[in-house]
Amino acid sequence: MEVVGICGSDVHYLVSGKIGPFVVKGPMVIGHEASGTVLEVGKDVKNLKPGDRVAIEPGITCRLCPDCKNGNYHLCRDMIFCATPPVDGNLTRYYVHDADFCHKLPDNMDLEEGALMEPLSVGVHACKRAGVRVGSVVLVLGAGPIGLVSMLTAKAMGASKVIITDLVDHRLKKARELGADFTLRIHKSMTEDDIIKIIKTKLGQDPTVTLECTGAEQCVRVAVQVTRSGGVVILVGLGKFEMTVPLAGALVREVNIRGVFRYNNDYPIAIELVKTGKVNVKPLVTHHYTIEDTLKAFNTAKTGEGNPIKVLIHANPDWKPSKDQFQYRKIIVKVLLKMESVGICGSDVHYLVSGRIGPFIVEKPMIIGHEASGTVLQVGKDVKSLKPGDRVAIEPGVGCRVCSFCKEGDYHLCAEMIFCATPPVDGNLSRYYVHDADFCYKLPDNVSLDEGALMEPLSVGVHACKRANVRFGDVVLILGAGPIGLVTLLAAKAMGATKAIITDVVEGRLKKAKEIGADYTLKIEKNMSEEQIVKTIKQLLGEDPNISLDCTGVEQCVRVALQATKTGGVVTLVGLGKFEMNLPLTSALIREVDIRGVFRYNNDLTTKPQTDNLTAVLYGIGDLRLEQRPIPEPKDHQVLLRMESIGICGSDVHYLVEGRIGPFVVEKPMVIGTTPQTRTVVQVGKDVKNLKPGDRVAIEPGVGCRVCSFCKEGRYHLCPDMAFCATPPIDGNLTRFYVHDADFCFKLPDHVSLDEGVLMEPLAVGVHSCKRANVRFGDVVLVMGAGPIGLVTMMAAKAMAATAVFITGTNRTYSERPPHGFYYYVMKIRKDMQDKDVIAKIKETLGEDPNVTIDCTGAEQCIRIALQVLFEIPLPF
Repeated sequence: MEVVGICGSDVHYLVSGKIGPFVVKGPMVIGHEASGTVLEVGKDVKNLKPGDRVAIEPGITCRLCPDCKNGNYHLCRDMIFCATPPVDGNLTRYYVHDADFCHKLPDNMDLEEGALMEPLSVGVHACKRAGVRVGSVVLVLGAGPIGLVSMLTAKAMGASKVIITDLVDHRLKKARELGADFTLRIHKSMTEDDIIKIIKTKLGQDPTVTLECTGAEQCVRVAVQVTRSGGVVILVGLGKFEMTVPLAGALVREVNIRGVFRYNNDYPIAIELVKTGKVNVKPLVTHHYTIEDTLKAFNTAKTGEGNPIKVLIHANPDWKPSKDQFQYRKIIVKVLLKMESVGICGSDVHYLVSGRIGPFIVEKPMIIGHEASGTVLQVGKDVKSLKPGDRVAIEPGVGCRVCSFCKEGDYHLCAEMIFCATPPVDGNLSRYYVHDADFCYKLPDNVSLDEGALMEPLSVGVHACKRANVRFGDVVLILGAGPIGLVTLLAAKAMGATKAIITDVVEGRLKKAKEIGADYTLKIEKNMSEEQIVKTIKQLLGEDPNISLDCTGVEQCVRVALQATKTGGVVTLVGLGKFEMNLPLTSALIREVDIRGVFRYNNDLTTKPQTDNLTAVLYGIGDLRLEQRPIPEPKDHQVLLRMESIGICGSDVHYLVEGRIGPFVVEKPMVIGTTPQTRTVVQVGKDVKNLKPGDRVAIEPGVGCRVCSFCKEGRYHLCPDMAFCATPPIDGNLTRFYVHDADFCFKLPDHVSLDEGVLMEPLAVGVHSCKRANVRFGDVVLVMGAGPIGLVTMMAAKAMAATAVFITGTNRTYSERPPHGFYYYVMKIRKDMQDKDVIAKIKETLGEDPNVTIDCTGAEQCIRIALQVLFEIPLPF
């Protein structure tokens, strides 16, 4: 043996004599983070020879059980693991181990690094379980050795931002040295809300992945609350056997909560990360001792004296550490541009006149300009998207380039963005300029270079209208007819705004606005009061605007926008003015006027309908009425449907009886109905290609915004702006005629009946649940709850080749209703049954533990049973 690291579990055995069920009852050799040199090999060993230096993977499996054969050897119940009672560890001069769990070290790795492959493999496995990839935004809770190697792995796997927390300053200092983008020291006085708020503020967004490396209950609670919808929480640290966790909030946001147990085929990856220089573990080592000084080494690890991170014990005192031999290859994705057209922005003038905009101060010479186009002269060796001669529009802000938010919708909010002509960054008003290729957009042949330079301000207008959700039929007010106001006008009209009025103090600007399509213009005179301006706007339009876009940043204009906008409308603030303003905020908020900011640019969208039919309208608790409503008109991407069958969902009944579900409250009349099916498409919008009049379709009731990162990543069901039928304040579809987006209408095959069509919505829930659980051939599935969702989930599990399905319920008429042709087990849960009774009965009936459990009830007892009934494995140390 050469080097053995001291793990927290080693200290725990020394101090407490036990970890969970593993109790030190007799003398036991300690140590499991180790490296060594091969002295002798058994006659069947082919992969190693004497003299080879190896990292030792400390667990030896039975090699025979299903988990071992399926590649999940880390879950083997009969694993023999170093220094886990009663098995001896490897803090000794000589040690025997299975050859295939000894991993040969490359020449450029030393034996210290070899010993650190054990904790690094934990980090690798955790990040693999989390699906960390290029662009992930990661929170690591706990900056001990495991937290630090998890952070290093996350960065190596492409995470664009990593924040790490801890109670101890020296650990956070080490984290910063190792590459953490942000750190947060947790103080005992801080609440969970304080911690969550600071994390989000530092990142500028919610983390997509959280790695909890402490096991502390507060950290677990923070993890499940702070993680972005659809994200992943990985519980690396093991704490109390039972914890109080805000689970429901995480579940309805589809936050994946996954456990981590040691590692599985992760040593080779860990070694490769160090070999290639993507991870440097050497800075983790703070203390060295010989094997003769083992007691001193453990005292250092136990007391924290000298601020230890990783303490190493050298079993061979003649061993000397080698120097690092790493080199990182940078990808070259730049292009050299011959600049063609550069527009002068108001910000350029502002810097010239005032020398600053807010916190951005011109303190040294800076090249101006950011609205630009150019011709590619030369490309970097890794550039694939462009070639010399291409004409491009230049997007002036360069994000971190690798995070999902940078390239999938929210890159404009990148905390590390470098933006042209924003001090101290140079702009592009020069003959030649170098820029990142993926922020240069090739111009079509029919778009000139002058037009290319105007793509920057036009993108602001497009993004502003997208943020305001401008769509067909909207009535829009634009305050300010400068360049940004004018391009915003163009974007609003292109997105279908029926009426647009624009205001300014300069007559010439308003004349231009009229030429490019403004329906109305209003010149603001100096002597006009806010009340006069608001009144004139409403008179010209003949109604209140439902969307106002302020493109000035002037306090009076913002005040006018808030007062003029229709109740329930949207005010989007494009112009940036004073840091603090005196605004009539309360009156806008009680009218539910939505106020949204705009920062630079993003992508786009459209939508709308309405005219006469019999409709079921919920007015309040127990107050369901039938009334006539106009037959809606489909927009370009929509279809008008004649409704046939509408299923009654439990949520519909809940709204009728309770008037609310969680935060969704029926505060005004709402059409009911969420699970529809129609026999006939009556009319299609001009852009609809997938359907024609006469088609029978099943309707997916939720329509995403189509522009957020969730929608663009294929997870539209998590869209925060989803319009979902019969979810207040959105109308449902229990009506004669209904308009819906065509791409959320699915044509039924000829052999599928209308009644079957109506059941596609609950069946889709069951299918999605089984997909989320990754049900596949051979699985043993437990379904908790035999209501409609439980039954369709059972059907989906069987269709996905589950070997056996066990379903529970409290109503025998449900739980004993056999789905045609399926082999399954049922069980009625009585009120007097305890968790252990139910679990015992399930296991007895199945003859084995289920490996997938799907709870369809939401009841606490069922969730507790679901978490306990899965097969057990030994606790890690």
